[in-house]
Formats: sequence, structure tokens, C-alpha cells
Amino acid sequence: MKTSVFHRKTLHLNEHQLFPPDNNCPFCLSTNREAAAVLQKEPDVYILACKNCYAASASRMPTQEALIEYYRNFYDNDEDTKVTFDNPERLALHILSYYNDINADEKNVQILDFGGGDSTISAIMAERMIAQDNKKEVYITVIDYNTDIKKLNNQRIKINRVNDLFEAPDNTYTIVIASAIIEHIPKPREILIKLFNVLERGAIFYARTPYILPLLKLSNSIGLHLDFAYPAHLHDLGARFWKGLTQRLSCKGEFKILRSTPSITETSFREHFFRTLAAYTLKVPGYIFKETYGFTGGWEIFIKKNNSPI
Repeated sequence: MKTSVFHRKTLHLNEHQLFPPDNNCPFCLSTNREAAAVLQKEPDVYILACKNCYAASASRMPTQEALIEYYRNFYDNDEDTKVTFDNPERLALHILSYYNDINADEKNVQILDFGGGDSTISAIMAERMIAQDNKKEVYITVIDYNTDIKKLNNQRIKINRVNDLFEAPDNTYTIVIASAIIEHIPKPREILIKLFNVLERGAIFYARTPYILPLLKLSNSIGLHLDFAYPAHLHDLGARFWKGLTQRLSCKGEFKILRSTPSITETSFREHFFRTLAAYTLKVPGYIFKETYGFTGGWEIFIKKNNSPI
């Protein structure tokens, strides 16, 4: 699903468009959850905050039919780039910088771009890798509802599209990108486990997720409305969620967090000056008070799979 889903408005779902409430956290399966905010009334849907893994998720998930209707014609536009970053290259180079610090000398690179649209971000990364080392070959696997694939002239870059994450072999990929996608998945637990399992030793995992529940609660307390974008957004995931996640999911291998921080700002001063200024201002305290300050709007994580035996 493309990242512009962030900017869709909340849709009020009826009873037939919702599954019954599930007491278990969709990430850690704990029942130790409490209502943190209201998403809609009649039928009631709440944001439930898990006290075990710190994920916040909708109390009722939309049916597949409701999601199909919600996303209908989502990709039917003439835009060349199916991402909402004002400058997609900035996100690509941001992810690539952490890869280069760890694995810059590796000759053949496998990228898994999960929810990557037409592979714009991973394709930019691949082109930059080739420019840095013309001996390198980059293989990109894209998994997305979108059927378009970026057309490249460089023969050292191969892009393949698959429909199902579970077709991807374990212990294979050098970089796994899950940018602005986890929050859209009704049942994310097995997806996340698989994303960590497909990493080869020494590989890098990158994810970017919304983290707006503290802002939502604050705005509600002073009578303002902040759109959660339900049912596009089903989960809200910040620093405490990502800390220790691989252990809670019992993922194979050993993992190390390289960076856990407020997410990169997707707008630019040139295109959206005041929105960008507000985003940067809100994020600054989050770099220092990571687990106690919640007004960042989004979170990102870089995790390395260590070289120890699996």
C-alpha cells in the first residue's frame, strides 16, 4: 500500500464492515489492554493500548470487503511517483546511509520492498548503489497491491514483483523496507516475524510507522479533532513498541537496534513550509526523551540482524 494512504480521511464503518472485537493484542496476543481513545461511535470502535508490547490498535478490524471498498481506485491516478514524500530521494538516501555504514562493500544486494508501491524508493537506492560501485548488482523484490513496476535502464538492477510475502525465502535479503505499511495490516504479527526471518546475517530492517496517539488524546482533551485515518490506520507504534520487539515475537537470530527515533519528515520546506516547520518542531524533543515524549507524529527503526549463527 502506498504511503499516501496516510492522508486519507477516516471512514465511518457500519456493523457489516467490521469483525467482532478481539481481546488479544494483534502483535503480542496479550489481553492486557485498555481503551485509550475513541475512533468512532455506533458501532463503537476504540484504540486499545497494550500494556505488554505498547502497541495501540483498533478494537475492531475492518473486513476485507470494507478495505477493498476503501482503497478502490487508490492507484488510479497519473502520478509518476506513487509516494507522498515531497522528495522520495531523501527517504531513499536516508535508508541507504545506514546500510552503507554496515555493508557498503557487499557486491550483490537483495532488497525486499514490502508495501513499496512501484518500487520508487528501493529503485533510487539501487541506482545510488550502482553509482557508488559499478561491480555491484541489486535485486529488488516488491510486494504490494500495486501492479506497476519502476522501469529502469540499468541492467545491473533487477526488479521482481511477488504477491505474497510468504513466497520470499528466509535468510536471503540484505535490506528489508517496511515504510508506512505495518499500520495498515489487520493481522501484523506473522507478517513482522516473516520480515525479520527473511533477513540474512548482517542485514538491515527499516520501518516507519505513525505514532500519534498522544497527540490524539491531547487534541481530544482540548476539544480539537485529529484524524486517525481509520480504517487506513489500524495501529499506532512508537519507541516502546519497537524496543525489544524481536524478543517478544521470538524471531530467529539475534538483533540489534541501530536507530530508534522520530521518523524522517516526509514534507519539505519548499513544498509545505508551515506543515514541515510544525513537524520538525514537534519531533525535536523526541530525539532526547524517546520513551516519555509522545508528540512526534511518527517513529522509525533501523534493526540489524547480527552475524551470529541462527
